[in-house]
Amino acid sequence: MKKMKVRGILIDINYKEGKIFLTIKNESGISTFYDDYYDYFYVEKNDENNAIINKLGMENVLDEVELEGKTFYKIKKVNEENEFYIKYAHNIPAWKKYLIENEITPMNLLELEVENDKILEVKDVGSYIPKLKVISFDIETYAPFIIPRVNKDPIIFASYASRDGEKGVITFKRGNRDFELLVKDEKELIEKLCEKLNEYEVIVGYNSSSFDIPYLMKRAEKLNGKFWLGNEEIEIKKLTTGKIVRTSGIIHFDLFYLIRLLANAQAIKTQRYSLEEIYEEIIGEKKMDLEEEKMCEIYDSDEKRGIYLDYSLSDAIATYKIFEKLYPLIVEICKISKIPLKELNNITSSQLVESLLFEYSYKYKFLIPNRPSEEELLERSEEKVIGAYVKIPEPGIYEKIAVLDFRSLYPSIIVAHNIDPKTLNCGHKECMKNVSPSGSYFCIKNRGIIPITVENLLSLRKKLKEELKKNDDPLIRARVAALKIILNSFYGMFRYVRSRWYSKECAESITTWGRKYILDIAKKAEEKGFKVIYMDTDSTFLTMGNKSKEDVIKFVEEVNKEIPEAMELEIENFYKRGVFVEKKTKEEIGARKKYALIDENGKIKIRGFELVRRDWCKFARDTQLEVLESILKEGSKEKAVEIVRNKIKQLREGKFKKEDLVIYTQLRKGKYKVTSPEFSAYEKARKRGIKIPIGSIIGYVITKNGKSISEKAEIAQFANDFDIEYYINNQVLPAVLKILGAFGYSEEDIKYYGKQTSLGEWENG
Repeated sequence: MKKMKVRGILIDINYKEGKIFLTIKNESGISTFYDDYYDYFYVEKNDENNAIINKLGMENVLDEVELEGKTFYKIKKVNEENEFYIKYAHNIPAWKKYLIENEITPMNLLELEVENDKILEVKDVGSYIPKLKVISFDIETYAPFIIPRVNKDPIIFASYASRDGEKGVITFKRGNRDFELLVKDEKELIEKLCEKLNEYEVIVGYNSSSFDIPYLMKRAEKLNGKFWLGNEEIEIKKLTTGKIVRTSGIIHFDLFYLIRLLANAQAIKTQRYSLEEIYEEIIGEKKMDLEEEKMCEIYDSDEKRGIYLDYSLSDAIATYKIFEKLYPLIVEICKISKIPLKELNNITSSQLVESLLFEYSYKYKFLIPNRPSEEELLERSEEKVIGAYVKIPEPGIYEKIAVLDFRSLYPSIIVAHNIDPKTLNCGHKECMKNVSPSGSYFCIKNRGIIPITVENLLSLRKKLKEELKKNDDPLIRARVAALKIILNSFYGMFRYVRSRWYSKECAESITTWGRKYILDIAKKAEEKGFKVIYMDTDSTFLTMGNKSKEDVIKFVEEVNKEIPEAMELEIENFYKRGVFVEKKTKEEIGARKKYALIDENGKIKIRGFELVRRDWCKFARDTQLEVLESILKEGSKEKAVEIVRNKIKQLREGKFKKEDLVIYTQLRKGKYKVTSPEFSAYEKARKRGIKIPIGSIIGYVITKNGKSISEKAEIAQFANDFDIEYYINNQVLPAVLKILGAFGYSEEDIKYYGKQTSLGEWENG
């Protein structure tokens, strides 16, 4: 076969037995080509190690390299393990080394010269967002006890939605929907789903690594069938951070792990990781929802089953829409960190940073540190790091609020002060002036690899943001967002005990310098006539009083002239009103990260309120949200109190739905020392012949029958009356007093109309 040139998008890379396999996509489809490649490690060249090299054989020495002023042998990995000498780069994936050395990037356009599928030359020729064949999927089970039991509860629906417009639900019971695909039984349902998914290049699920795929595999096995993806056996690995599903010939992408990564990097603000909440946050729409305890009842009804089919399809569509919205960001994260799409599953922010540092260390000839030993891990786990500064506000309502943020505060501090384990306490006398408030100092003569990397990323992000002002290109916007996520992860890498670049001193220097800068801002703000009500890490909340927006803008401009060049203070937003509610911690009492704000456009921002706690019934949760919205929109605590009194009245007059009073909790394993309400309800159900497995989610209500709360608990389906006073005193009032208690209200004030004060008594600023 003649030599030929091939162009395509690099969508996957693997290493096996001395060969690298590149999988590319182009107009002709997907193709895989190989290159001979020997994995290797480094050993320092010295008299002690020369004997080892002779034993390994000079034929295994691939090269000699200079790193940090020292010479190292680059040695081919052999079967014999020699643990009695120090080796470097031995546990960095071979595919990662190949990408870095050949300067090629996942999801970029490559040009290959090949002969008989053997790569002769590879070149990265461009960057854009590749269009892959993508399908999302989701399964529903018939689970009478909420939590599915894989040995007993069948898969009843398998839904899918694709980039090319295909969507449907595979089912063996009709629901009278035009999108349903009818099969004879569960086994055929799994087979049809396999056929559909394997038509695509990328399959996307939400929590599919931990639930959908393992469940499909076990159900298929039980039915003497097989669930398959791609061209090899599916491999499931259990890690401390979750499960990973490995496939070959097809890419599986679990969107749940990306959401967790974005939340940890503070790129999205969410209190829960449910598909419904994530869909609303990212897409901005409400997703169809069904109450878990009613799903089996709806499925069993020929008239209502179609509603469940609608819900099942909505899960697949929601998953696809979230993926499609985040796809440019996903691609840019892959490119910047040089990590293939499939490797983003279950990755941590520290691993993203490390991947990037591998590339920069190779480029600037720094030696990559080894992973820590078990002894080092134990020692690190016992070390405590001084945290960020937090000013706890007085609970209450505040008017005319300006929120200021330092842009990339911690990355800017890393650059401004050259923070790196290799520059720490360098010994140069002239460097001791670059000392942190925690007492560590950093070299000012030689740059560390981490400040070099961070500075490059900050410069690139700044340049791209300038380009965005001229051209709102989605590719540029995605790259800016990806850079922000990675930049915000550098500090965490210093604290992550398994990190190669872990350093307690570096981490503490960053936080203490951060404390210094934010306290300086507070002092200057007070001098200018603003009142500082709350500070947390890199944010400062000011009440403006009789000051204007222009005064805030001017203040920010003045601050930016005085702080280090790498740093910048920004205005996050202006808010017409905010409410801070008491939240107790071990060290302090106040309103830390438990607040709600409303901006000038009426958009509400809520942080820290537990509006979705399972052990609060829906009636109580809805009441709390109404109270919060009323205070923010109208600034009247009196009206908020009236809302609560009306809700109490509704309860006493029986104007509610039974399902709004159901309390959900999980039956835990082990014996209960004190009979809890859920266990009491469980025991009553068991005596009626209803089997509820331990570990299930149980829904119960509190009735009038019994003396204690536990005695009154009853499975929802058997409850005919309700202890209204319990719901008033133990559900509604505790929920709203988390807010109204901050304004001096007590249970008696709300129930017996005892408090009559003006809002002005409780406003601040």
